[in-house]
Amino acid sequence: MLSISPELLVNWIQQFPADMIMLGFFVFCCMMLLILMRVFGAVGLMVYAPIAVIAGNIQVLTATKFSFFSHPVALGTVAFSSLFLCSDILTENYGKIKAQQSVWLAFTGMLLLTIMMLVTLSYPTVSGGIYQRFQTAHNAISILFMPAPAILIASLVAYVVAQLNDIWIFAAILRLTSGKLLWLRTLASTIIGAFIDNLVFSSLAWIILAPKPLDWQTTFYTYVLGTFFIRVGISVVGVPFIYLSRLCLRK
Repeated sequence: MLSISPELLVNWIQQFPADMIMLGFFVFCCMMLLILMRVFGAVGLMVYAPIAVIAGNIQVLTATKFSFFSHPVALGTVAFSSLFLCSDILTENYGKIKAQQSVWLAFTGMLLLTIMMLVTLSYPTVSGGIYQRFQTAHNAISILFMPAPAILIASLVAYVVAQLNDIWIFAAILRLTSGKLLWLRTLASTIIGAFIDNLVFSSLAWIILAPKPLDWQTTFYTYVLGTFFIRVGISVVGVPFIYLSRLCLRK
């Protein structure tokens, strides 16, 4: 009987270039947005948002190198980029209010998870012998969920500011074009929102709130521009999916 373990799956995917993995993951996120929208309507998209925020904040703890950029790039870019598409689909099909509610729902979800995991880490641990695995798990959880205050604050502030601007820009262009040029409002809102997100997060996390601030040049090229150009490319790939969302709209 053929069985596929998570380790085998990860090892198989690692054989592909990082560029291809990134593109495949984004297409997967887009397809999940459409499926959730079709099955659950606006609620499905509003559930996706906090999941993507949580996943992105975990992924950002590691980095990789892409063929088109010389500096290492922190992961989480795809998950965060899909949030702009999520907000745009909500704004386009359900209105600005639903999209804004999704942003605050994701913000609250990340905050609640952080508090819950802090309480989890506060319990006395057991270790030794057959219980050693609990100590190993505790150490792993601590790495993932013990928040660095600067990163947590920067992430939450950047997310809210960037997403609310994305929604505002999308809705403004929607009004100005009388509902036409869907591709324009999708690209414009996502690209501007992504730059705001990168700029606010990087400035707060690596300079303003950092115990050992990075120089501006490193911050700008590695963290602001490094993922921004990736997000521009991803936003172009995401345009067909917002057109497809019209077909997935529940009657």
